[in-house]
Parts: sequence; C-alpha cells; structure tokens
Amino acid sequence: MKFDLHVHSSHSGDSKNQIEEVLDACARRGLSGVAIMDHNSLEGSRYALSLKREDLLVIPGMEISSAKGHILAYNIHEEVPRELEVAETIDLIRAQGGIAVAAHPYRMWSGLGEEVTLANDFDAIEIHNGRSTHGHNDLAAKLAVRMCKPFTAGS
Repeated sequence: MKFDLHVHSSHSGDSKNQIEEVLDACARRGLSGVAIMDHNSLEGSRYALSLKREDLLVIPGMEISSAKGHILAYNIHEEVPRELEVAETIDLIRAQGGIAVAAHPYRMWSGLGEEVTLANDFDAIEIHNGRSTHGHNDLAAKLAVRMCKPFTAGS
C-alpha cells in the first residue's frame, strides 16, 4: 500500500488544486490513500471524506501552525487551534485519538527544528516532503532513526 500523507488543496493558501483533482491524481498514480493536510483547517479533509471514494482511503487531518512550527495531525475530526505550544498541540491531537507528526522539521520558515522536535514526544517524523531540500529530508530521516520514531512522507 502506498499513501501520500501530506497533500494540500485549494483549502490551503499554498495550493490551487481542487479536492477532486487531488483525489483523481492520487488514484491515477496507483496510491491506496491520501491525507489532505490543509493549513489550520479540516475543510478540505471533510470535503474529501464526503465524496466517499471507493478507490482511495482518505485520512482526515490538518497541518497545524504551532507556536514553534508545523505539526501534522492525522485522524482528527475537530480543528486544533493554531499558535499553541508544541506539547499542548500534541495533547489536543491525542485527545481526539489522533497521531502527531513533526512536519518537515528542518525547513527554515516552518519546521520545528531539531531541538524542539527532540524535546517533544511526537508519534512520528516526516522525513520526505516535496518542498523540502534533499539535505533537509536526509537530516529528518537521520533524526527519526536517532529518536527511534516511525516516519512519514508526502508530496
């Protein structure tokens, strides 16, 4: 099974792709599922779920702008407020039965950085992000190994 675990849609400011286009592209590429991770919003994720596609598993979630950087929240159904401290954000994700992942930790303008990532109990680390440099993705992979954490990847 292959999943893209970090996709933005037109519900985020950094993508123009409509949900239907995203889902169709994932299906054409032979993916089993996708996580629509729009910034600070579950709207795109909710809409994707409402389409009830039988050819793709849609994982609900969002990318949260915490006080220190971005955190991916999988399997949540209520929005988590932005700009909270990292530990509080993780707690709110887990209170919903969700999974908290450090998003692109080495990205200069939105990553949590190594120190913050190490200091918090994430469920996993995103080690490949299509908008991160190869060097930053490599550092994230090494960090996940060092922390003995599972890892995710997204386009």
